[in-house]
Amino acid sequence: MFTEQEYNLSQKLNFYANQIVEGYIAGLHKSPFHGYSSEFSEHRLYNTGESTKHIDWKVFARTNRLYTKKYEEETNLRCQFILDNSSSMYFPSINNPSPKKLNKIYFSCLMIASLCKLMEKQREAVGLSVFNNNLELNTEQKSSFKQYTYIYDYLQQICQSMTNDTRSTDIINLNKIVAKLKRRSLIIVFSDLFKNSNDSSDLFKTLKNLKFNKHQVILFHVFDSDKELELNYSNKPKKFIDVETNDHVNLLGDDAKEEYNARVTDYFKELKKICAKYKINYYPADIKKEFNPIINKFMIQKQYYSY
Repeated sequence: MFTEQEYNLSQKLNFYANQIVEGYIAGLHKSPFHGYSSEFSEHRLYNTGESTKHIDWKVFARTNRLYTKKYEEETNLRCQFILDNSSSMYFPSINNPSPKKLNKIYFSCLMIASLCKLMEKQREAVGLSVFNNNLELNTEQKSSFKQYTYIYDYLQQICQSMTNDTRSTDIINLNKIVAKLKRRSLIIVFSDLFKNSNDSSDLFKTLKNLKFNKHQVILFHVFDSDKELELNYSNKPKKFIDVETNDHVNLLGDDAKEEYNARVTDYFKELKKICAKYKINYYPADIKKEFNPIINKFMIQKQYYSY
């Protein structure tokens, strides 16, 4: 049984996801969607050589770009969302999260819920995998109303947990998810890519295997730019604790800032370089910034995937 606070939090996730999607569609497709048949699903960019039968000339007049109308029977995308649910994803610790006050796990759950709502409108098959040092969840890809409802409910439960226990990112469990994907899919990973020992090399080995199996991979690297990138803390003695190992170090924020910034910058460059090498679509996802750019990047990549 949920407490009143937990129930309100679960309702907020769905409410915020709907608001994000409605705002995105209103801003991008307000005019194009008006007046079409119930079978109409979305627009996609026109590819040279295609039939001009379904070009939306009204949209062309407004945007000077060629878009074709895409119908429900054309949308057969299969998508697997993979969520890192390790302890580091619960940083920073917050109460009563909202779109303007998020930690990494709530941001990721909210984005997955929002992208699912876009895909639900097009009756596309989705699955959800959640891992840390355990494989918490790994569902098959389905397009049913029951499947979407289950995913929304599970994401809400994650947001309600706000756990304080120690859970690491075990790449072995990510490999288990990969092994169960029998059909070519669009794989979308949300992780802070928290680096422990050689985990990063194991991670990219797994992602490389995804590409080898003909999957399309989008990696959303989730981080808090203020605290994790810029190290913006008051210049007072502080204890910094590794939430996945409980190791700690005492230092003054300003003393470590310059070297820390240099190392983090190098790490981000390494991630981009390796993703480019393996042809993985890598996108930094700063929880301090707007949602629409992330949805845009997802939609742009989605338009070019055919299954």
